[in-house]
Order: sequence, then C-alpha cells, then structure tokens
Amino acid sequence: MTSESDSIDAAFEQLKHAIRAGLRAEQLLDRLTRLPNDEALTEWLEEKVESSEGFWIAFVEVDRFKSVNDEFGYDSANERLRQLAQCLVTANVSYFDSSSSVFRAHGDEFFIAGPMPQASQKDCEEVSAKLDRVRQDIGGIHIVMERASRPMMCTVSVGWLVSTDSGATDEGCTQPAVRRQLELAVGEAKLERNKVVRFTPEMRRPTTRDARGDCRSCHAKFSVVVPAGNEGDGALFCPNCGERLERPGSLKPQAKLP
Repeated sequence: MTSESDSIDAAFEQLKHAIRAGLRAEQLLDRLTRLPNDEALTEWLEEKVESSEGFWIAFVEVDRFKSVNDEFGYDSANERLRQLAQCLVTANVSYFDSSSSVFRAHGDEFFIAGPMPQASQKDCEEVSAKLDRVRQDIGGIHIVMERASRPMMCTVSVGWLVSTDSGATDEGCTQPAVRRQLELAVGEAKLERNKVVRFTPEMRRPTTRDARGDCRSCHAKFSVVVPAGNEGDGALFCPNCGERLERPGSLKPQAKLP
C-alpha cells in the first residue's frame, strides 16, 4: 500500500521532471522567431547521422541582409526575420512532409530539414522544386513600413543536400561536415543570389570559416573569420566590451577540417 508520503514524493518528482522538460524545451527555441534554434538543429542532425537515417536539409540565407538592416533599421529587420520565419513554417506545412522541421540558427540563417529514406532521383527533384517555391514565396513578401520610400523586401539563397551527398565525400556524413557542405552550397547560390543550389562533392572547400555569436557580458552580437583548419586556435574577444568570448560552436576544435 502506497503511503501518503510516497505519493507526495512521486508527485514532486513528476513536477521536477516537468519543470526540467519545460526549461529544456525553452533552451531549444529561438527567442525572436520561436523556431527551434541552432542547438536544436545540431541535435536533430546528430540524431539522424548516428541512426544512419537518410535525410535532406536546406540552408536558407537572406541575400544582403546587412543592407536591409542598414536601410530599415534593426527593429524592422527583426520584423522581416519574423515574417520570413512564418513564411518558412507555412511553406513547410504546404510543401513538405509533416515530419520535416524549420530552424533558425543565427541572424538571417534558417534551415529546413526532413527525413528521406531512399533519396531517389525523383525524390531529390521534388525537394529541389519545393525549395524553389519557398524561395519564390519569400521573394514575394513586401512589408510596407512607415516613413520608408519603398516596401521592405528581400530574396534568399538556398543551399541543400541529401545525406548520401554528404556521405560521398572524403569527410563522410557527420554533423560538422554537413554544416560545412551546406555553407559551400549556399555560397555557390549567393554568387548569383536568389537561387537554389544542391551540394556536390566537387565543390571547393572554403579557405576561411566564419561564425556568429553573442557576448554574455554586454550582449553584443559578433562575427569572426578564421583560416579553415584553425577553428579551435587562439582566444576571441568581444569587439564591443573586450571581454573574452566563449568560442562559437562551429569554431570549436571538433569542427576542424581533416
């Protein structure tokens, strides 16, 4: 027979578990858009890689976002990001399988990803066509701003791959490798802008790596560029307050190129 004390202890444990689960769920959300964040994306990728489950993933990056920020201001640019996030969520529901997800990693960097067990040519062609619709949908968003000479709008470049694309490289299909390969693909797309490009193993590796982060002391956002292969070397300091920075995840030693 369960005592009243045992029941209270069990209820207390359930409450603690619920609180921890709620806190963890909040940690995995982006504050601005309420989309799953970069940490959630990393966990998703690592789970797929470790399980050897086939998947596709697309990196969606705003073209010339700094110019949007400069022309319309920080608050308006944030509103543009929220609108873009909503557009991606709507497109995800309309075009892709219900098991796919949308993430906001940093700034103007978004990802859409989902399972792809077979990765047939037909499946890949369908994903590419749907991503092109997403690109067109985003380009069609016009936000009328007070005291602005024109509506706020932008285009996006999209780099994407399937897990077999990544597995065909010397690096193999790992979470850091997929991230690098997506950057290569979106870099190719940005050469012409407003384009969708699929990664191929022949794409040139970058000579530099860049990352973004936040200073915990003054809350300023920062970016850093380092030579490829030296991501884990040297100290980083906030350009605003001079405080030593925690190294962004993409520049930690485990992300080094082989």
